[in-house]
Amino acid sequence: MHNNEVKPTIFDGNIYIFYAFDVGEDIDFERIERHQPVLLMPYSPPKYFRNYQIPLNVELPHPHDTSNCFSARLLRFGVMSLIYKIPFSDTLENLQQVLIDVDEKFQNQSVHDAKSLYRKILPFIIKPKFFHLRTSYTVIQANPTHGQDARSFKEKFGNQIASLVRFETMNLSAEQRNEILASAQSYYRGDLV
Repeated sequence: MHNNEVKPTIFDGNIYIFYAFDVGEDIDFERIERHQPVLLMPYSPPKYFRNYQIPLNVELPHPHDTSNCFSARLLRFGVMSLIYKIPFSDTLENLQQVLIDVDEKFQNQSVHDAKSLYRKILPFIIKPKFFHLRTSYTVIQANPTHGQDARSFKEKFGNQIASLVRFETMNLSAEQRNEILASAQSYYRGDLV
């Protein structure tokens, strides 16, 4: 590497992928708690949750193929949610290439894991159906680099941020980039959403 070449910035962080599966009209928590077809996990809900909104935190049935699923929850209104956490240490450019493969892998993994959980709780679901609707969200959390504030981060890495948000492997047009970056928010000095 020549002295005037810029060394690529390596970011450490996590890719979080959230999935929600609509699996029936209702889930009978009381019967699940009595019969325990799955292992129940402790859960301390936020104080603003009302009792009818408190999910049932469970463990994926064993054996399962992933240690990346760090949250599996049932919701009374017939929904199960799974959250996967995938650590990374790479440049944002490389992450653009990897993100599509990671998303595809966990789309498939989530269906497998949800089906495994569904089979265990099937007798406790009112009007079961696997699955009527599935929703997913991906969040990329990158730890800040030393001495870089949110504004300079957005200026320096705006092309890569915009491409990651849209799951693109190439940089977007200036118009698309600016539209995406215009919705950026910061609450504290060192954060950017």
